[in-house]
Amino acid sequence: MTDLVAAAWHKLLTTAGEPARPRATPLLEAFTALVRAAHAEPQLRQLYPWTGMWELHFSRYTEGGSTNLGHPLCRHCG
Repeated sequence: MTDLVAAAWHKLLTTAGEPARPRATPLLEAFTALVRAAHAEPQLRQLYPWTGMWELHFSRYTEGGSTNLGHPLCRHCG
C-alpha cells in the first residue's frame, strides 16, 4: 500500500463518522459502517478510496486519470 492510499484511508476512517450537521442520521451511521467494512477487506484496502454522494469508490490510481473499479458501494442503493 502506498503512502497516499494509506493517508486516504486514514482520512476516510477518521472523518466518515463526522456529520456535516449537528446530529447523526441513519444514513451517516450506515455509511460509516460501510467504510469500516470495506477497510477490513485486504484487497479493497490496497485501492485508493474516495467518496461522493454517499457512495464509496475505489481506484488503482492515486493521481490524475483515475479509473473507477466496478460499481460504487452504496448502502442505500436498490
